[in-house]
Amino acid sequence: KSGELPFHVLRRGGLSDSAAIAAIRASSASLNPRKVPAGLPITIKSEAADSAPSEVVFQLGVDRVLRIKRDGVVWAAESPHVHACHKVCPRPPEA
Repeated sequence: KSGELPFHVLRRGGLSDSAAIAAIRASSASLNPRKVPAGLPITIKSEAADSAPSEVVFQLGVDRVLRIKRDGVVWAAESPHVHACHKVCPRPPEA
C-alpha cells in the first residue's frame, strides 16, 4: 500500500513483529525507515514456500538495491552493486 511504513509491509509479508524490527534495524545504516519514498519496491523472499521469510530486498534506485538476509534469528544488511546491464553482483567488479 502506498505510504505504508516498512514495518507494516514486512508484517504483511509474513515477518513477525520481532523479525520486522530486526530487519529494519539491520537496514538502518542504508535506509531511514521514516523516510522511505512511497512506492519503493520491496520484495520479501523465503527459502521454501512454507518457511518464514529469509530475505528482504529494497529497490532503492535503478542502480542500487539493499538486501537484508536472515541467518537463524539474526538479520544483516548487504548492499550489492547493480551494473548498467542491471545484473546484480554481490560486490563491485574487480578492476
